[in-house]
Amino acid sequence: MSGKGAKSILAMAGMAVALLGSHAALAQKGPRHPTALIPFEQERAQDRGDRATLLLNEDASRIPGHRIMELPIVNGKMGEHAKLDDGVEIFFPFGRILTATTELHKYKSLSLGSESREFSPDPRYKRVNQFDRVLGSVCASEGVSPDSPLKIELRMGENNRLSLVRMIPPEYKNPEDSDAVSYRVTSAMEIRHLARQEPEAEKLYRNCLRGKSDQKVSSKD
Repeated sequence: MSGKGAKSILAMAGMAVALLGSHAALAQKGPRHPTALIPFEQERAQDRGDRATLLLNEDASRIPGHRIMELPIVNGKMGEHAKLDDGVEIFFPFGRILTATTELHKYKSLSLGSESREFSPDPRYKRVNQFDRVLGSVCASEGVSPDSPLKIELRMGENNRLSLVRMIPPEYKNPEDSDAVSYRVTSAMEIRHLARQEPEAEKLYRNCLRGKSDQKVSSKD
């Protein structure tokens, strides 16, 4: 990264900390809410070599500035979304982290652009094999559409944390591995917040309450 780029990120992180801090009082006025780790936070902390993990429903002002990669600022006001390290996107209206989304792709590009033919295996894809341990068990699943092999599933984990796992087309295609799929994982503590990001979650949640469960969609690669 160039010196100019590094200074830009540092400036943005400093602004983010200040703006997030301004929302702290708002977040603390409300009642206490159940919390749970954002999925794969422990793995991210291990990769970074620190202990800076975040919780769903946590006060957004506690996000370390060095973890903020993108934060929309419009007319000097902070938006409701931010992208953190490792590609995690969070949604934090009212000063609390309500949802967190991450995508797991089997391959990553070695150059700019999704059409690049230069790619290598993405080691984070191994987290797909940890869905049962990290996200909890599947309580409902269904196909995305009748003519698509892709599926979605709803999982319940720590402190009843909800995670919708969506199979999506791969971002980078390896001709020698045409069956590879990617996964988008969106997590929240409440179904109303999860459904705002993933509308299908509400139907799956009702199926969970009725005790219905179909075959898991998780890859075993």
